[in-house]
Amino acid sequence: MIAQRKSNPRVESGAIRRSHLMARLNRNVRPTRSAHIYRSFLPADDSNQTATDRYDICGDGVAGVSYGALFPNHAKGALMATLKRVAQVFCMLSSIGFAVQAAELPRPDYGADITVETAKKIAGAAIAECQNNKWNVAVAVVNTHGSLVYYERMNNTQSASAKIAVDKASTAAMYRRPTRAFADAIAKTGPATITLPGVLASPGGLPIFSDGKVIGGVGVSGVTGDQDEQCAKAGLGDMQPKSPS
Repeated sequence: MIAQRKSNPRVESGAIRRSHLMARLNRNVRPTRSAHIYRSFLPADDSNQTATDRYDICGDGVAGVSYGALFPNHAKGALMATLKRVAQVFCMLSSIGFAVQAAELPRPDYGADITVETAKKIAGAAIAECQNNKWNVAVAVVNTHGSLVYYERMNNTQSASAKIAVDKASTAAMYRRPTRAFADAIAKTGPATITLPGVLASPGGLPIFSDGKVIGGVGVSGVTGDQDEQCAKAGLGDMQPKSPS
């Protein structure tokens, strides 16, 4: 004999109330003129349906404010006015923060181009550091225009490093900052920086300074970015860059 399952009046009543609530939401939720709105119903589970309106206050396509549409109309209007003001203040502060991050101190001036003799010394010191660590690398030194002045490659260095070392040195010299700065910028703000001409966003390229002015750049490639940079710094010695990165 199969027992007949009794209906639960509370469950049926709850289902009816939810259906009435959803019908009410479809009628009452309206867009406003002051924000771009899209609506989505987000069912958390079978017993909890929530209607959510998201307002693109900052105008960047990202929903910044959400509220449950279960409030009465008069309370909803007051709530949205308050949330809009809070969101606008937040967006303003964020814009100021981004502007401060984007602003940078002036780059150092260019000096006379590096000589071959100085370039050889820098490359030799960088190679010595790599030999001590048993790292096979290529080292390039360029002038302020990114043109190659001196190049040296250790035996059994990966062939790709020949061009990478030159590109790192050129980036550091022409942009007057370490190549690590570009890797950091991409990590913080996205890939737009890599679209700049002549940028190689990998550590291992450093500007060369003399009397506070940029006279060229050195680039090392063959191991990890941190190890490449370690060798480049060893090559510079007392000529370490003093400008902000």
